[in-house]
Amino acid sequence: TPEAIDEHLGLYEYRFSRKTRNGTLLCNKIWRACLWSTIKNFKDLFSEFNEEITIDFQDDAYKFKKIDSVAFHEALLNALVHRDYSLDGIVTVDFLDDSMQITNPGTFYGGVSATNIAYHAPRHRNKNLAQILLLFELVDRAGMGIMRMGMKSLMYGRALPMFKEKDTIITVIMDVVYFQPHVFVVSQKHIDEIGLADLIVLNKLNNEGYVSVKFIENEILKVSEDPWREILYSVEKGPLKNMIDFCGTPDGIFIRP
Repeated sequence: TPEAIDEHLGLYEYRFSRKTRNGTLLCNKIWRACLWSTIKNFKDLFSEFNEEITIDFQDDAYKFKKIDSVAFHEALLNALVHRDYSLDGIVTVDFLDDSMQITNPGTFYGGVSATNIAYHAPRHRNKNLAQILLLFELVDRAGMGIMRMGMKSLMYGRALPMFKEKDTIITVIMDVVYFQPHVFVVSQKHIDEIGLADLIVLNKLNNEGYVSVKFIENEILKVSEDPWREILYSVEKGPLKNMIDFCGTPDGIFIRP
């Protein structure tokens, strides 16, 4: 009931802004509300400013949004579920021309850090809240949110979302404008089978003749504790197996298209 929410959860402050590169503020909405109204407010504002883009590639037209809606949903719910509600502060969404930044009060919890968040087992500071959102199918029990954020960024040729912790604020930053048509088309053709490691390899090879395995290993370490196993699967068994292979020189082992 509204009374129970007010008594036990309280009303917290939130902000959504949309600002252009030249500093024009198209939207700056601040409100206090319960979590249910807040999720709807954020999603409505996001949809209003998340314009559709169309590209023509190899005689086909591809439509996509400036920011993937699944990536936004996962980043937003991550901020709302994991924030530290014992701290004063505000959850903010800043939609810029070249990035989206979502901040929430708190620090990483239960051994999770900015470097291992993509593959660490989920830890919930607010277990009851997580359970409620699970019942309403806003989050899932598998802890796949961070992986979905990564997938929905890499498949457009964008960088992995970047997490930062400073003082008692956590920020996630997602690319907006960068786009690689070749990566997007290949990922769409293999949407049901392509994985995070495949997308990292695909992104790093785009417009390159070869990339060192050591470099790819360091990139995959951001999402997996066993990068060599991921690379072997990507080259030999994954959806890219007929597009890439290993090669070598006295300087090392490489992956090439």
